[in-house]
This record gives sequence, structure tokens and C-alpha cells, in this order.
Amino acid sequence: MTKILATTIVCSVLIAASVEQGFAASAGSVETRVVDLTNAANGAARTAGAVRQGELNPVSGMAFVDLTDGATPTRLRQTVGAKAPRTHAVDLTSGAPVPDLNTLEDEPDAVPDTIVITADRLSDPYEETNRGRFAGHVWLHRSIIDPVERIYIYVVPSPARYGVHNFFFNLETPSVLANDLFQGDIGRAGDTVARFLVNTTLGLGGLIDVAGKTGMHYRDNDFGATLANYGVSDAPYLLVPIIGPSNPRDLGGKAVDFFLDPLRYVTLPGGILTSVGRAGVHELDKRSVDVGELDKLAKTAPDPYAEERTMARKRRAGEISGP
Repeated sequence: MTKILATTIVCSVLIAASVEQGFAASAGSVETRVVDLTNAANGAARTAGAVRQGELNPVSGMAFVDLTDGATPTRLRQTVGAKAPRTHAVDLTSGAPVPDLNTLEDEPDAVPDTIVITADRLSDPYEETNRGRFAGHVWLHRSIIDPVERIYIYVVPSPARYGVHNFFFNLETPSVLANDLFQGDIGRAGDTVARFLVNTTLGLGGLIDVAGKTGMHYRDNDFGATLANYGVSDAPYLLVPIIGPSNPRDLGGKAVDFFLDPLRYVTLPGGILTSVGRAGVHELDKRSVDVGELDKLAKTAPDPYAEERTMARKRRAGEISGP
């Protein structure tokens, strides 16, 4: 099965002009359309010829920013005398010419505030909905998740946290091994088994990463990565409450991995409370490495939503490709 690559990243940046408050109140919602600057036949990214990239047209107030090379969207300064920004749907995939922005007719709506909207309709078709959840996503981390993580880091000494980390990742070996085999990687499966045996015996049940100290480093694997290995795309991008950035492939993979864990079929002492506690501590451990990252991003990035999306995709691609 060939891999499906969603490579089109298109951006239309809207910059608002200052308008009277009464007009701003009547502006209503902003309709976002797509200006498609995808690759031309020669493989080079097409950019708008009517204005230079990143420059506002003084008549239309429209600017093009080409993000096909992975650049980060930035806020643009409003040109003096520019009219209110708006977008116009243009499809350049069939070789259509870039429109002359000076010919665009006046539109009744104006946007009172600076808004940056990226448009990647192939891999993030639900961008408006995802953005609507982003503020709550940031609040959840800032007000609940990060404070709990900081308490965990403050209360639990580093050696104990390292032990917890090693122990829980050692417990994930059965599902990691299953996905190694699903992917047909026998060599990696052998390394996974060897690492598990060493750490379970010499590492006191996995509390000490003895295998890692001998050069047998931990390599994660999951069913989402297995699906990716067989060509399943990571589109559409989804911002899921609590879970964070994800996609249907990886969400489905999490469900499969849940049932691949043999401990799910064993009644542990303490029953459901032990199982919930185990899952909670494991989640604390995994999230402790990036505590405060989202809050900092929300305060400093020109477009924190797009920045987190880019970071999440790169991180996930690195996890799938592996060392």
C-alpha cells in the first residue's frame, strides 16, 4: 500500500484595520476561504505575484504567506490606508494565474482585531472547530494539568520519578512487541524482548534501566505507528480535549493498544482503583517532560495553534520513524 502524503500547506493571513466600535460590533463572524498556493507543475511553491510574500496590498488589505516549506505563520503589520482584510477563493492547482489584488471589489464586512488563520484543508479540514477548542485546551493545561505536574515534580524526588518512568515503560513491552511483529520488524522485536528480560531481572522489575546503560535503548511502538507503516495518513488533524493534538489513526491506535496490554485482563490487588491509579501515574510521568510548554507557547508564539500543530506533527513523525 502506498503512503498517502498530505503535503499541501496553504496560508492566508488576515490583518484587521482599526474601525469604529459601532462598525466593529456589526461586523459579525468572519468567513474564511482558502487561497491555494500549492506546488506548481515544476514542483516549486507558487506565490502570489501581485504582492511580495508577507507584504500587504494597500488596496485590498490581503497578504499571501507561503507555508509550503514548513515556515511558521507570523503576524503582519497593517499598511497605512489599507482597507479591511478579506479573502478570495483562488484555486492554483490547475495552473490558474494569481489574481490581481487591486481589482477586488469592496466587501461589507471588516474585522476589528488582528486574526491569523492558516488554511491546510487537506490535513486540517476542521481547523475552525479545532481553533475553537484551543483556548480551553490552553486553560486546561495552565490551570489543572501543569499545576498537578509541578506538584508531582516537587514532591517526588528525581530518582523515584526515574524509577516510576522505567517501571511503567517496561510494563508496556507486550504492546510494543506486538506492534514490532505487526510491522514485520523481527530484529526490533528481538531487541524489545532482550531489553525486557534484562530490565525485569537485573533491573528489579524494570525500576532500573540496566539495558539502557548497556546500549539497548528503549524504542516505543504503538498501533498508530503500525497503521502509518502500512500507509494510513495522519489526516485529519484533531485537537482533542485532555489528549491534545491527535488524529483518527492514532486515536484508533490507542484503543487497540489498550486491548494489547495483558494487564488489562488481570485483576490487580485493589481492583479498579489500582488500574486507574496506574494509568494516572503513568500519564503524570509522560506529561512531566513538557510541563509549561503549551502555556509558554500560547504567550509567545504569533499563532500558537499553528505552532503546536507543527510541533505535534514533527514529534509524532519522529516517534514513528524511530532511531
